[in-house]
Amino acid sequence: MTLALQQEDAVWKLIGLQMNTCEARGHDGGWFLERARELESRGLHRDAFLYRNLGAQLLMPGAFIFVPTAMRILEEGAKQEPPPDLPYPGARPSETWTTASGMRVKVDYVCYVGAPSFLALEVRYTSEQGEPDSPEAKAERRELHEYILEHFPEYKEAFDGIYVGSVTSFGKGFREYFPFGSESAQPPPNSP
Repeated sequence: MTLALQQEDAVWKLIGLQMNTCEARGHDGGWFLERARELESRGLHRDAFLYRNLGAQLLMPGAFIFVPTAMRILEEGAKQEPPPDLPYPGARPSETWTTASGMRVKVDYVCYVGAPSFLALEVRYTSEQGEPDSPEAKAERRELHEYILEHFPEYKEAFDGIYVGSVTSFGKGFREYFPFGSESAQPPPNSP
């Protein structure tokens, strides 16, 4: 828990409160950093990149509190270009992926979504579908999910599942969760 206090005259007042579990999928930031090094040594650069960023974030007790170790890891990571096929917020622009059927998808970003007992990948893309929950949009998300499984099988080892989310030209968004296998963890209720 992180408290932000402000002094007004002789009285301290609470101006902010942030609850951070400092863990995802049952592990702390140090575990994710160690795992990132292992994944990197095995050539799984996309997983390593995501785990390194997640590990550094988990080392910070709050969004507005900077921990030197975590900041150093994030700064070192910012100097390295993200692996190919990994559009990442603030590091690599969107990319166009082409599925087996020839569908071209503008992928805006790939990132992680974590909770204390859960860790998923989120792939957000721009959709031409007018209604994000239409049968056509659902088929589009399923096809993108199949593309991800075929081209990036290593994600199954690192994450519980994938959120595939679309945003229409009207700004409407919708995402769908695809677990990895029947025994994969399900997202917690009201997950981010």
